[in-house]
Amino acid sequence: TFTFDEVKKLKYLEAVVYEAVRLYPALPFNVKNAVKDDYLPDGTFVPAGVDVVYSPWFMGRNGALWGDDPLEFRPQRWLEMSKRPSAYEFPAFQAGPRVCLGMNMAVLEAKLFLVTTLSRFHVAIAPGEQQERGYVLKSGLFMDGGLPLQLTPRLQPAASA
Repeated sequence: TFTFDEVKKLKYLEAVVYEAVRLYPALPFNVKNAVKDDYLPDGTFVPAGVDVVYSPWFMGRNGALWGDDPLEFRPQRWLEMSKRPSAYEFPAFQAGPRVCLGMNMAVLEAKLFLVTTLSRFHVAIAPGEQQERGYVLKSGLFMDGGLPLQLTPRLQPAASA
């Protein structure tokens, strides 16, 4: 088992979680309605009543934001940054007054799941399954047909008396 402090210190694992969310956000697009005249962070005027549609999916693949390799799964990019992108550049957890209140808890839960699962099992794509899968947009973004995995228990050290 891992303590909260141990899991919190796993910065590379946190980068893995953020990189996964960057490329595969749960909500690949969203719509907000301006209830009053307002301005976007870049200064663009938005009149009251206008719908603003944005896509964390496409924003996560934007080379202007993520460099020459935006389609590559490269967790170290999060460790190499001098500062994190703003929530308006990385809106997978929303931004502004409607930012996801559970963001830190979700990242912690993902880290706990990964560290617990990977310490107990070797994880591989199930035999006979294709490596690349498409995605289906429903209420969120889902892998088409799921992702069949094969979990093989790792040998655990014997408990000491």
